[in-house]
Order: sequence, then structure tokens, then C-alpha cells
Amino acid sequence: MSLVTVGIITVGIGAVCTSKLAPRFIRDAVAGVASQLFWGALLLLYIPAMWKYSLGLDSWASITEVDSVSLMIATGTAMITGGFAYTRLPMDLIPDWIPLLGLLDDSIAMLVMAAGFLLVTVGLIFMSA
Repeated sequence: MSLVTVGIITVGIGAVCTSKLAPRFIRDAVAGVASQLFWGALLLLYIPAMWKYSLGLDSWASITEVDSVSLMIATGTAMITGGFAYTRLPMDLIPDWIPLLGLLDDSIAMLVMAAGFLLVTVGLIFMSA
């Protein structure tokens, strides 16, 4: 399933969510499914494609030809985007209602975002030097 297909499905589901003809619980359920579809597609489809495109790779075998600064910036950006998308998922890997463990995966996603910011910052420092 391509990102365009997911986008079309999400827009269609959004039209159902804004319709006043459907009961409130159905609109909420459909909105939750649409949100899960959007952020899940962002994590699984868009971020790896964005990472590969930003490095200018035509195949995965050519990763050894990329300079380290570009790799750090692209990987850091993907980590930031992935961490943010994971925290926006309505249904996480570990549900938030489980005591202590429920918020652990969100905390790890925020640490991944922080590490991504660090990678981008270091990459930009090396690029300007």
C-alpha cells in the first residue's frame, strides 16, 4: 500500500468523521483508525523512503558511498520524525494504560528524538567546519 493510497483512505475516513449524520462514538472510532493509519504509514513507508531519498541512494547497496556528515544529518532527521510519529500514534506498542510500562515506550521514542537532534547538530557542526 502506497502513501498516496493511505492518504486517500485517510481523507475519506476524515469525511466520515466530520459528517454529523454518524453517531459520536462511530466518528471517534473512525478518527482513531484514520490517525493510526496516517502515523503508522508515516513510520513504515515515508520515513525510510525520505531517508533513502535525502541521501541520494538509488539502491540500498550504495550506502557505503555516502559521506558520514550527510548520513548523520539524514539519520538524525529520520530519528526525529520517527520518534515524533511514534508518540502521536493512538495505540502504541505497549498501551499507555499499563502502569509504568505504558509510558516507557513513549519515553524511549522521546530519547530517540533527542538522539536525532544530537546527530543533526553534530552533523551540521562538521558540515560548517
